[in-house]
Amino acid sequence: MATTCKFADYLKKALRNQFVFGLRTQNIQSRLLEQKELDIEKAVDIAVSMETSARDAAHLHRSNIANVHSVGYLRVKPRQQSAVPGRVQRLYVKKNVIDTKQSIKCLRCGSEKHLATKCNKQNLICCKCKRKGHLSRVCMKFQQTE
Repeated sequence: MATTCKFADYLKKALRNQFVFGLRTQNIQSRLLEQKELDIEKAVDIAVSMETSARDAAHLHRSNIANVHSVGYLRVKPRQQSAVPGRVQRLYVKKNVIDTKQSIKCLRCGSEKHLATKCNKQNLICCKCKRKGHLSRVCMKFQQTE
């Protein structure tokens, strides 16, 4: 109908208005309504650039959050039996994105030279949580807040 009726300039205005009022994103719609001289081509260009920048910003934000949490600890099965019967010995393997070597640390003192069952610090009291069996530098209760 639009091609046979020869609406001339009104066709471009009608298409522009339909495009602007048909947008779902209120931010883009507001930006287009702020423009003094807006034709359909300029409206499409502005809308596409705003959608692209919003999508790219969201993608960038998601990837930054993922990169922040790239170093952590994994719980692994013990290699030897615990000294206390019925008690499972806990080992934590530090994984690092840069260094792929895995190191096993003692849960009582943080040393990489021995396991918690062989540690001589098992009778000491933690300065942070006041519990017996580990040093404050490896205290799991306050590790997340630091």
